[in-house]
Amino acid sequence: MPIQMQWGDPQQSTIHTILSASFDLNDWYEAITELCIMLNSVQHPVNIILDMSSFDHLPMQLIDALNSSKPRIHDNHYAQIIVVQKSLLNPAQILLNDTDMLRGTAVVLSLIDAYQMLDKIQVFA
Repeated sequence: MPIQMQWGDPQQSTIHTILSASFDLNDWYEAITELCIMLNSVQHPVNIILDMSSFDHLPMQLIDALNSSKPRIHDNHYAQIIVVQKSLLNPAQILLNDTDMLRGTAVVLSLIDAYQMLDKIQVFA
């Protein structure tokens, strides 16, 4: 599957989404539907990690998918963090500023960094 999703913790407070560079817009919309089903299954805020660490460039279909999505896809959608390779850090930050869906999203270089950031966010939430 080009986009895989799973709960990132036993409390179901984080959804870990792994994107492969081969996904297309249909895969994206199917993933959004699955994401909403997961968000509907709990009654608390849920963080989303978009793991793009396997990407060596930002594919055009990613930009199209993000531009076609709402900033908040669900009432339970809380924080969002993107994981990228170091070479994509600056392009990803530029994309964040240019895409409504990603405003307020953090970019980090590893899953460990993502979970550490979520721990800090939850302390202040």
